[in-house]
Amino acid sequence: MKFVNRMKFFLLCGAMLVTVLCSGQQKDLSFYLSMAKGHTPVLADLAGQRRSLSLDSARLRATYGLQVSADVNLLYAPVIHGWGYDNAITNGQNMTGVLSLRKEITSRDNLETRLRQFSIQGKQADNQQMLSSESIQGAVTQQYIICYGDQQQYFLAREISAFLEVEDEILKALTRTASFSQSDYLLFKVALQTQDLAQQEARSQFLTDMGQLNYACGLVDTSWVDLPAPDWRDSVALPTGYDQSVYYDQNILDSAQIDNAAQITRLNYKPRISVFGDGGYSSSLPRQAGKNFGASIGLSYSLPIYDGKQKKYALLQNSLADESRIRHATQRQRQYEGMVLQLKQQLDLAGKQIAAAEKRLVYAKTLITAGKKLLPAGDMRMADYLMGINNYMNLSATVIQNKVKRLLVIYQLQHIILP
Repeated sequence: MKFVNRMKFFLLCGAMLVTVLCSGQQKDLSFYLSMAKGHTPVLADLAGQRRSLSLDSARLRATYGLQVSADVNLLYAPVIHGWGYDNAITNGQNMTGVLSLRKEITSRDNLETRLRQFSIQGKQADNQQMLSSESIQGAVTQQYIICYGDQQQYFLAREISAFLEVEDEILKALTRTASFSQSDYLLFKVALQTQDLAQQEARSQFLTDMGQLNYACGLVDTSWVDLPAPDWRDSVALPTGYDQSVYYDQNILDSAQIDNAAQITRLNYKPRISVFGDGGYSSSLPRQAGKNFGASIGLSYSLPIYDGKQKKYALLQNSLADESRIRHATQRQRQYEGMVLQLKQQLDLAGKQIAAAEKRLVYAKTLITAGKKLLPAGDMRMADYLMGINNYMNLSATVIQNKVKRLLVIYQLQHIILP
């Protein structure tokens, strides 16, 4: 009995420890990124394509290796009352059991050129996997930053509401002693109730955007989460040049693939030589059936001479594909460089707007502090006091919006993804 109680105690402690660890897990940006990548089948599909290309390469090597086959044939062609196949052709009956071997003789360059297409496709799959991972990371990061901004707006609304509730108690007491105008107090009360609604709307907006973030990450969760700011918010890394981007790598791989396809087309029109051999039993049975074990060896040579200009057309198609590649690559480079310039401009404007708003915010906060003292004494009108609070809220909201915008621009500069 004591042993059972001890086991229950340890199990209970273990469950409590797991609960504490799970609840204490911080859901920051890295958490949501790991969830999104782990729950997205696209990345797993691309990894599967990469493995499949490795198998295609192995299959091609096997195709050019030694081929072995076994064939068994039994034939009986009866002649009944003079009706039947000519025995001179069929021998009436025969039995064949042969083990055949065949090997195509090809140059090392030929095989390497054909294998290179799988190597290029594998690198393209890796590049696509990297781009898909960046796209997923970009979508999740941007949604995370939006949610972080919503949360900051909610905290601001909650701060203002708490401030107004404290003021409400003070003004209510002054109104009861006739030290404060009842009409001004009613005006303040309306402002307080309006702020309560704004706080509820801010909370609702945060939960709505959090729902989209959870959806993008494959999570089923409707709970409130305190999101920490991204840890790279104060660092602005310069974007890599176009020649170091994934789009430049993709262009190089596309060029290599088109060039390799042209080489394979030319190889298809070169002579082919194969050696073959077989050994086994082949007999028509009536005569010397026991001596019909044998073997044979041979050589085959094939040279394409005329195919209706298919080679010419295939190479022309390759040239057209390469021209299209160059046009797309040029456009991609222009888009990349143009986006870098736009993002740098947006980053500069966001920084200037934050500095200007924070400077005005100091004056707005000073006005509210002074109003707390002037309002009960009748030295400031309620309308002016509420206007000062409203200005403080608007300026604070502007700072938050521009900081969120700045975070988004910083991320886009560090991870440029073209549409």
